[in-house]
Amino acid sequence: MKQPAITYSRAQQKLREEFNKAYGIALEEISFSSKQSLDPIFSFDAMNILANTLADIPTIDVDFGLFDSIRGLAKSRCEIELAGGHKRKIFGVAILGEVLHDGTTIRGMKQAIDTSRSRCLRTGLRAIGFDAVKAHELAKQGKRIDLLGSEARERKARLAEIHILAGPKGLNLDRAEYEKLLAENFDGRTTSKDLDAGELAEWCGMLRAWARGMERAA
Repeated sequence: MKQPAITYSRAQQKLREEFNKAYGIALEEISFSSKQSLDPIFSFDAMNILANTLADIPTIDVDFGLFDSIRGLAKSRCEIELAGGHKRKIFGVAILGEVLHDGTTIRGMKQAIDTSRSRCLRTGLRAIGFDAVKAHELAKQGKRIDLLGSEARERKARLAEIHILAGPKGLNLDRAEYEKLLAENFDGRTTSKDLDAGELAEWCGMLRAWARGMERAA
């Protein structure tokens, strides 16, 4: 089955060409979630290049990912350590058959794992305040982006996102459905408040992937 062709607006193409010229990132490694978005989605390798070039991050560790063939679910973990010693552990999730932002479909185990790794790296970098476009603009002025990270603030934001993803505007799960799904994936626990930071990030990633799948199917 032929994948759909991708087209970009003039502003999006300008951004793609600017990052290509500045950092040698191939054009096909830069895409967008919609025709209106000017927030680029970079490939895993491109994000690594940008994070190491434009920010001061001592450690970025992304595992090789795991694939659950029964559920068609790929999971990856990213751990980022800042100069002050603060660490962030983030999980990325992708589902076999999921339709991506550019209209293409995840067709196999390798693509699912690659997608989950890109997602966990992108989410991890956002969690510490790294914005590639903002960092690029600051670099043109000879400045570096300020990175941050409050665990309490991050947890609060994660719980709020889970509430939205599971609620009427997302998967529309009732209490019993939500508790059953959570218990199946996290050793019988039925409330997200019992999850640690890493598990909370993983659960949030799973809900995002399911919500995307439902949205694409609608």
